[in-house]
Amino acid sequence: MKNKKIILGITGSIAAYKCCELIRRLKDKGAEVFCVLTPNAEKFITLLTLATLTEKRVYTDLPRKEILRDEVKTGEIEHIDLARIADLILVVPASANTINKLSWGIADNLLTSVILATDAPVLIAPAMNSAMYNNPLTQESIARLKQIRGFHFLGPVKGMLACGDGDIGRLIEIDKIVEKTFTIIEKKEKSKLKGKKVLITAGPTREDIDPIRFISNASSGKMGYYLAQEISQRGGKVILVSGPTQTPVPEKIKTFFVNSAEEMYQKVKFIFTSLDIFISAAAVSDYRPGKKLSKKIKKEIKNLNLTLVRNPDILLEMGKKKGVITPKILIGFALGDKNSLEEARKKLKEKNLDLLVLNPPEVMSKEETQAYFLYPDKKIVSYPKIYKRELAVKITDEIEKLV
Repeated sequence: MKNKKIILGITGSIAAYKCCELIRRLKDKGAEVFCVLTPNAEKFITLLTLATLTEKRVYTDLPRKEILRDEVKTGEIEHIDLARIADLILVVPASANTINKLSWGIADNLLTSVILATDAPVLIAPAMNSAMYNNPLTQESIARLKQIRGFHFLGPVKGMLACGDGDIGRLIEIDKIVEKTFTIIEKKEKSKLKGKKVLITAGPTREDIDPIRFISNASSGKMGYYLAQEISQRGGKVILVSGPTQTPVPEKIKTFFVNSAEEMYQKVKFIFTSLDIFISAAAVSDYRPGKKLSKKIKKEIKNLNLTLVRNPDILLEMGKKKGVITPKILIGFALGDKNSLEEARKKLKEKNLDLLVLNPPEVMSKEETQAYFLYPDKKIVSYPKIYKRELAVKITDEIEKLV
């Protein structure tokens, strides 16, 4: 972990004192540690203690001149600066309050703002009363953070709590937190995707009928965006070409927005020559109106006939160039279920793919999905129930095997 910058978020928990040992262990491995405290954390551990141990400024909601040390000073906005430099964010100990805030995107203090602004991996070690941990709201928040944001969680474990109960809620051992921190960073450092140029298409396309109407589909773009985030975290140089979507774009990822299938095709064709990997996750419209009307269609027209023409098949065209032009790995998506496997196999071969991911149409715009992985050697792997964020990790793992 030499020279790796780790943001250590400390929240309001009696277990905050254990961060002193965590800081020492991380520094022994060569990491730079920057502490960010919530207002309640300051009631449990002193700023001077943390500043002395880290040899860095301790970041809080209110600036404290007496504890200024080395500052992160790439700009004037602290939460953005810290979010950008982080190789990893630890939240140790993590209270129920902070976990529930993070789940719903509430950024009402410096720590939650940093986490909301980062695309670095986040590792959370909860510590709280067992009733608070077992509360369905807390469990729902943990599930959301795992499934949607891809956050890592460790613990809590059973043991004697501050309230006197001997139940789950105790902070997991510092050794295990250090070990997991090392594993996450090592995964990125040793990733075969590090430095690889990856192009991902995502979202729907829109085919204009007139100035205000268009043909489109229900794609949210989440699958492509989660893939972009996961590959970027492993060191890949990601370019995202996205259709219109409300899904937030991960920071640090170069993104081009397009509207129609033709625009997406032209952008992909332009970028394609300098790639290592191409992932076609966009839900591209197969057809477009033969002619876009220049004026809004009036409702007085009782019957309207639209002539549709085929859009370019982006993945098919790129598959023809595979091996001739640089990309060595092509990944595609298709809509269908187990009854569509034979047709999917034909697409896999026809489009010269290394992996085809088959999803049922009804999962469009949803977080939970189903998937079949189809390979050129006719192997099929099924995931009957999986969240898209988890699926992005599994697809990225498969790509690592292909590199």
